[in-house]
This record gives sequence, structure tokens and C-alpha cells, in this order.
Amino acid sequence: MVKLLCSYKEIKSHPNTLLRKHINNIMKVSASIVDTEYCHNFPHFPDVKNVMEIIAKFHDLGKVTHHFQKFIADPDNYKGNKKLKAHVPLSFLVSTLWLSKCNFNKLEAFAIIQAVISHHSHLFTLDALERKVTEDKFVDLIKRQRNDFDKKLVFDLFGIDLDKLGFYKEPWFSVEDYIDEMAESINKLPLEKAISFRLWVQYLFSLLLEGDRALLAIDSKDIDTYFDRKLVKLKQEAINVYISKAPASSLNSLRMKAKTEVIQNDIQSDIYSLTLPTGMGKTLTAVSWALKIRNKKDKPLPKIIVVLPFLSIIDQTQRIYKELFDKKGIDFPIVLPSHSLSEILFDTELEKGTAEFFSDTWHSDIVITTYDQFIYALADVSTKYQLRFHNLCNAIIIIDEVQSVPCRLWDSLDNILSALSHNTGTRILVMSATQPGFIENAKELIHEPKEYFKKFGRYRIVFSLNPINIDDFISKIINSINDWRENNKYKILITMNTRASAKRVFSEIIKHCEGEVYFLTADITPKDRLNSIDRIKEAEKCVVVSTQVVEAGVDIDMDFVIRDFAPLDSIIQIAGRCNRNYQKTRSEVEIYYVIDEKSKPYSEMIYDEVKLQETRKILSNISVVKEEDVYELSKEYFGQLKMKKDIGKEITKAFSKWSEMPDIHQELRGEYKEQYNFIVIKQDRELKKLVEEALNIDNKWERKRTLRSLNRKIALVTVSAFAKRGFIPELIAEKFHNYWLLNDNCYDEKSGLILPENIAEMETCII
Repeated sequence: MVKLLCSYKEIKSHPNTLLRKHINNIMKVSASIVDTEYCHNFPHFPDVKNVMEIIAKFHDLGKVTHHFQKFIADPDNYKGNKKLKAHVPLSFLVSTLWLSKCNFNKLEAFAIIQAVISHHSHLFTLDALERKVTEDKFVDLIKRQRNDFDKKLVFDLFGIDLDKLGFYKEPWFSVEDYIDEMAESINKLPLEKAISFRLWVQYLFSLLLEGDRALLAIDSKDIDTYFDRKLVKLKQEAINVYISKAPASSLNSLRMKAKTEVIQNDIQSDIYSLTLPTGMGKTLTAVSWALKIRNKKDKPLPKIIVVLPFLSIIDQTQRIYKELFDKKGIDFPIVLPSHSLSEILFDTELEKGTAEFFSDTWHSDIVITTYDQFIYALADVSTKYQLRFHNLCNAIIIIDEVQSVPCRLWDSLDNILSALSHNTGTRILVMSATQPGFIENAKELIHEPKEYFKKFGRYRIVFSLNPINIDDFISKIINSINDWRENNKYKILITMNTRASAKRVFSEIIKHCEGEVYFLTADITPKDRLNSIDRIKEAEKCVVVSTQVVEAGVDIDMDFVIRDFAPLDSIIQIAGRCNRNYQKTRSEVEIYYVIDEKSKPYSEMIYDEVKLQETRKILSNISVVKEEDVYELSKEYFGQLKMKKDIGKEITKAFSKWSEMPDIHQELRGEYKEQYNFIVIKQDRELKKLVEEALNIDNKWERKRTLRSLNRKIALVTVSAFAKRGFIPELIAEKFHNYWLLNDNCYDEKSGLILPENIAEMETCII
């Protein structure tokens, strides 16, 4: 037996931290978060604080070895065996043996060992746990490590007698049996309780992760300040002032009526819906509802988490919230944007297995994020997303444009949100002009949504569904634009289904039509898109060519809209950009069925076939749809989808029973394609120097803080491309650390990303 140190008081968890202190700090941090969030604390499961004490005690138990202590004394110069310094396998094995000997409740025991084994990797399925404990490399590692334990120190630190646990015999067999017993207990749970149990485990795991990382990311003198979360009081008056500054519009009285109805609604529920026509000010109505709930709380104020479908409307929404609430003299942001682009750009700079602490924990009063980041926090198994989970508890969550959720996640999201609100006090609002209705328990805040739709006659949708070749479509559009030029005012929006078809339309229009023409796709940097949207709002005459980036939530008001065929909800959403402010008589939205040179419809390149089929079926005897009719039509459409589509019941079951789940990333984004993110460096020359300076900072946490401070600057000047086989990014960009700096000649502020002819001809990039 190796004698490690003279006293348990000298055992370290980190280079400058004793293990005893680290354990106590984890308990302190997790208790502070629980008290601050003041959630219902999962009333049907054991007390969170008591379980967290056990998790904190065991999660780093395996660090009481000679190899680990030698490593932690000087990590940068450690020359020993990297496998033998691993602490998680020992922590997992000993904690599981101890729990089994103490006859712990099987569900509570599972939560503890799940946190212990997963805190440097990801949550495990039940099958994966069983495989882990019996696989040869795990058994061999334990056999090599167990004589490295100092039994006396383990007893002094944890009160555990390794001999009595049978640790030195063949413990993996008894651990396997114990996992089988836990699996049996979990499988007996009815679905609703099984989901609640899963969320309880994730809550405990999330508390451990933030505590573990906070103690590394924050100076010890700042720990108390960080967790003393005195969230800022946000006032309803700020919204009234904002509304009073809005331009006069015939819609203002309806907007105020809807806002008043929502605020005065005294429905008592956990989950709500808000269904209103586009342009009715749902963003401000929703934040008024959120503040009404938030300001009633007599305990620490809950966070507001705003979930949006597209990166393209993150900045627009962030502008509104910042103008409403960001105040001078506050040393941290009230509004924190969190989205996948920043994650893609920065995660490669971090040590393997370590997340960017300050960004990932959503440490802000208001978090504005995207569907993917939100759903990953709910259901993804990796530590980088589970780190955020506890922020969803006792929160106020506003889910905008809820129809954007893929059908295969409907059942899971319905069940998970219901369990989240029931167990933690979270209040949820799902809102849309085309409410899909898959959140079964949502209570509508508007008494008769249909009545609001009936008050509108801003547009009519005209369907021309005979296939039209892309070249003929372009010729028709150009001729029409020249005809419309005879009018005194015109603002035309043309929305295509793919970036390539949109660019093709745009390129021909600027050749043959005079006047202002704008291009809004993911080929354009967010900086240029925002500038273009501002100019479009002010313009009296212009043509806008776009993809779906303007489909939902983008506040532009167009006189005429043309769109390539799409699912009904997408068609209705784009129609919401037509005559948005109701300042003219009924305008027109024209829908065409555009095909490429090989007669393949562009709609089938990106949309689900069942959605397209149901849209065609509903429209089979309809050639014109008025705005007044879209409410009932969308209800019929989503009702059919719920019957015809796979809404993901097997995903819900797998989630609840800790089984293997489909890839959530793929469910949200479709089949994986390699993505490159290019910084358009000519739009911000200073960035290269700032990134270089940040990467040269020695202290890893300060380096991460500095990189994070560059997040928004980089995101604003970044475009992405999905690579096909054979794509060589060096042909258009310079490799700069883990970034790609786009060549100046490969980007134009009007047309966006430009591939040189030799690359474009190779068709090595999907744009």
C-alpha cells in the first residue's frame, strides 16, 4: 500500500485547493443556488440539499491516489501515467459500493452515481452504465489503481472502510447487480413520474457542474458575491414608455387591447399560450406577462429566458430588451444573448471537456437564446449543456414562434415542459400566429384569438401551384417588377427556399432592375443584415430577396410578397411581412411552385415531405386564402400533422427510461453537414489583433473571459457554409488559430459570400 501524504489535510482536489475545502464549497455553492432559485424542489423526490452533500462528498473521491496527487502538484510537468491519474472510475466504483451496502433508495442512488460518473463527460444510459462497469479496460484500470489508494486516508476523509465494501475482491460484479436493481426501479415508474425523476437527476447534476466550474472560474474572494444573486427589478413602466415612442398606427389600439387582456387575465396555470396575428406586438405583450409574474414573487426574482427559432432575429429581439432594461451603472449584463454561433466559434479554444463557464451558465436576468440551445439544455446529455439546466427551474420561459419545433420533438417537449413546470415552479409561454397546439396543458391568454384574426384584412394569399422552372420564374418576376415600377410606391419581398436559388434570383434582379435591391440570407453577415433591415424599414421603394431568415419575427412591412412553395405555417408566417402595419388596403402574397433544371422542387430540398403533402391536401380546392381565414386553416393543418406525423413518443420514452436517444442535434438541424464559419475580417480589421491578444493570455480563465467578450463582435461579421466532400477552405480563407478569416474578395456587403468560379463550378459548398 502506497503512503500518500502524512495527513488527509494535505490531499488536494486542484492545484491550489484542498479536497476537504472543495467538497465543502460544492455543498455551499449548490445550497446557495437552490435557495436563490427557490423552486418547488421536486416535491416527490428526496431533498436536493441532502443528496447534494453526498454527491459533493463522492464526486472527487478517486483523487485520493498517489498518481493523482503527484499530477495535481504540478499538472503542467506531470510525466506519469495519464490513465492511472484518472479519478472518475474509482469515485464511481466506491460510491456505488457504499450506496449498495447502505441500502439506499435505488432512485436516489442512481442520481448520485450518475452525477459522479458523468461530471467530466456526459450523462450515461442504463445500458452504458452496465457496459462500463464490466468492460475489460475498466476492470483492468481498477485493478491497477486500487492498490494506489491509502485506506486510512479514505477512511479519514470519507468515513469509508474499503475492506468492508469488498473493494479489494471483485466488486464490479456486485456493482453490475446493483445497477440492474436501479434499472428495474426506474422501469417501474409511470411515464409522468419517470420524466420528473429524470429532471430531478439533471437538476442535481447541473448543481454539481456549476459549483465545480464556478470554483475554478472565479477567484475565491468573489465566490460569495457571485452566488449572492440579487437579480435586478424590472419595471412594467419601461414597456409603456417604449410603446409610447412607437410610430402611430391603426394597429396600436388592437395591440394595446391584446396587451391589456393578457395582463388582466387571472388564469392560474403553469403553461400558457399566446395566439395573435403577426404584427400584434407579441414580444412586448409577452414581456409584460413575464414581468407581471416576476414582480409578484416575494422570493428571489426568476430569470426570463426568451427562446427564438432563428439567429436572424436574436439581434432584433436583443435590441428591444436592451432598450427596455439595460441600465447604466450595472456591472453585468441584464440581457445575455446565447446562441450556437458563439459556441461554434469559441468551444474549440477551450480545454477538452471544459465549457466556457460564464456563457454556459446563463448568469443573467434575461437570456435570449435559440431553440437548439434551449432544447440541448433540456435534453442533451453533455456537461456543456447540462451545466445550464438548473437555470430553467423557477424561471419564466417565453418560447416564440413555437411552430418551428420539429414534429419529432413535439411529444417530448410537451411532457418535459409539463414536468419542469410542475416540479420547479417554472412558468412557460408558447406563442405564435400559427399555434401548433402540441403543448396540451397550455392555457390561452387571449379569450378568443379567432376574433383578433377576423379584424384583419391585410393580405390575401394566391396560390399558383403548377410547376415553374427557376429561369421562367425569374423572368416573370423581373417583368412584374418593371410593371410595378409605374406605381408611386412599392416594396417587394421575394422569398426562396434555398440560399443558392435566392442568390440566383438576386443576381438576375440587380442586372435587370433599377432601384434598391436587398439580399437577406445566411450568406450575409448579421451586421449587414441588420443594416439592411433598418434601410428596408425606411425605404419607400425596394426589392428584397431572402430565404426563411425573414419568415418569422423580422419586423419589416412589405407591399407585395412572392414566395416559393412551403409548408402552410411557413407560408402564413411570410404573409405576415405583407402590409404588416395595415396602412393600405388588402395586399397580395403570391405562392409559386418553383423547380430546378432537373425538375426537382426547391421545397423538397429542405422541407419535410409530410408537411408539404398536408399543405397540398388542404389547398387542393383552394386558390385564395384571406388573412381572416388563416387561424382556422392553420388549426386544421396542425391537427392533421398530429395525426399523420411521428411526434416522437419513442423519444419521450427513451428520455424517461434512460435509454439511447436519437441525436437531438440531428432532430433539430437535420442530417449532419460539415459547417465552416468564416469571419469577414474586412468588416472589422481590429478583430484579428484582439483575438491574438486574447489567445496569448496565460491565465486560462482570463483568456476565456476575454474571448467571450469578443463573442458579439465576431458573431456580427461571420458567415457560414455547409461543405460538400472535396471542399478546401484554404482556397477562400486564411487559417488563424481555430478561426477562418475570409479573403476580402470572397465577400460583398450586398450579395454576401462569394465563391470563386473555380470553386463554385466544383459545387463543393452548399450555399
